[in-house]
Amino acid sequence: MKISKLLSAFAILATSLSFASCNSSDASQNEYQAIVFVDYEGIRDGLHIFAYTEPNQNKSINILSQVNFNDTPPMVGTRVLGIFTVPYGIEIKNDMELECYGIGALSASGTLTTEDIMTGTNQGDQFYLTSVARAGKYIDVTGLATAEKSKMRIVADRKTLSTNKPALYLIYELQSSEQIENGQYFASFDISEITSNPSYTGFTLVVNNSNGDSHFDFSLN
Repeated sequence: MKISKLLSAFAILATSLSFASCNSSDASQNEYQAIVFVDYEGIRDGLHIFAYTEPNQNKSINILSQVNFNDTPPMVGTRVLGIFTVPYGIEIKNDMELECYGIGALSASGTLTTEDIMTGTNQGDQFYLTSVARAGKYIDVTGLATAEKSKMRIVADRKTLSTNKPALYLIYELQSSEQIENGQYFASFDISEITSNPSYTGFTLVVNNSNGDSHFDFSLN
């Protein structure tokens, strides 16, 4: 399994590393720093465990790493950003130890809820989406937005839940009319209500996206 590289520039995450900073050295020419969504799974034999699921896959692997948390580690099961140094051309296997560059908190997270969606009225403010992927039971989102005075949630349209391909809405809501500078935005949402239901073959995700497409189709097969 090869870790997907969401972004190669670590500097944009400097303000997001609220949990830990692990290593300040740059990657060599034979490796890169991968920024990935992971679940914190505790500690084993002095190494911290992070569960990683490749985009559009269901099975996860454990990444082991030494981490110096600034305060206390996050609770087990917490979804975080992990920045790991990954050698080029090396298959990442379960329980492989990787050097950690940093662990960061997400801009937003949560669990799928259900509402009656009325087109054009409750789809939220525009969000500048740069990537979206399903990883196991999660939808992982990156974009340019403000994490201050805003919130993001994911909602299933109630009337589509009886179909084999329900519609989910990613709703970004500004809580202030003040001009706030945008930055890198990372969010992840638990949609296990959808992914664990055998009657669903997939789902459509709708985003009020200011950066291109607004509808994204995902398969669960």
